[in-house]
Formats: sequence, structure tokens, C-alpha cells
Amino acid sequence: MNISRTFWLVVSIFFSCLAIAVAQKAPELPQWRGQQEGGAELSSRMIRTQAEWSAFWKSTGRAAPQALDETREAAVLITLGERPTGGFKPQVISATENGGKYVVVYSEGKPSPDSFVTQALTYPWVIAIVPKSELKLEARLQAP
Repeated sequence: MNISRTFWLVVSIFFSCLAIAVAQKAPELPQWRGQQEGGAELSSRMIRTQAEWSAFWKSTGRAAPQALDETREAAVLITLGERPTGGFKPQVISATENGGKYVVVYSEGKPSPDSFVTQALTYPWVIAIVPKSELKLEARLQAP
């Protein structure tokens, strides 16, 4: 009888912890990427107005996928610079205020060594909608 109660108590605690972890997962940031419009240099910048948002999308030759709510949103653009192949899928992982800076963590999304990729110069970029902040942007590459 004690073993049965202990088992169900452990199972109950496990699923309670799992539910809390799922509930606390950071929301995914809406984001888009491309392979050609990123520019030759690694860079990052904050887009804070609808006019800047529209100008960025116009420069890519694409229609803006949604409007930017300037009262509560901004966008972070990260360009990886020139790459020798296709297959890069940069992604914004998180955006938080930390130490007086707006820290955006991103990954390069390098293609795996055994994947087939185009053998052409590419200029990958990612843009993500993030909570608005007036702090200075600091982009950090996620450690592998």
C-alpha cells in the first residue's frame, strides 16, 4: 500500500513540475528570414517604427507580413554577413532587458555538415518582433 501511494505521489509531482515548465516556456517570437538581402557584414539593429518596418520589407522586395504596433513592439534585424553556401537558418532565441541593455540571443542555424546546400554566396538574415524597448541593442550569438 505504501509503495502504491509513493508511486502515485511521485507521478503526480512529476506531471505538476512538467505542467509548470511548459507554462513558463518563453513565448515564441514571430520571425522571418531570407538568404539574399542581409548584406555582406554581420550586423544587428532595432526597428522601432512602422516607417522603418515598411522600408525594411520594401528593400527585400517583399510585402510586410504584418503591421508593427509601435506602442508595444519593435523588430530586431540580424544579418549574418556573407556565407559561402545556402542552408543557413538564423533564428532569434530570446530578447530580454539585462544590465541596462536589450540583449537578443540568436543562432546562426548553420547547415549540418552532411546536408546538401547550394554552392553560392548567400547573405542570410532574420527579423523578429520583440517587446518594445528603448535600451541599446546587444546581439549575442548563442553558444553551440
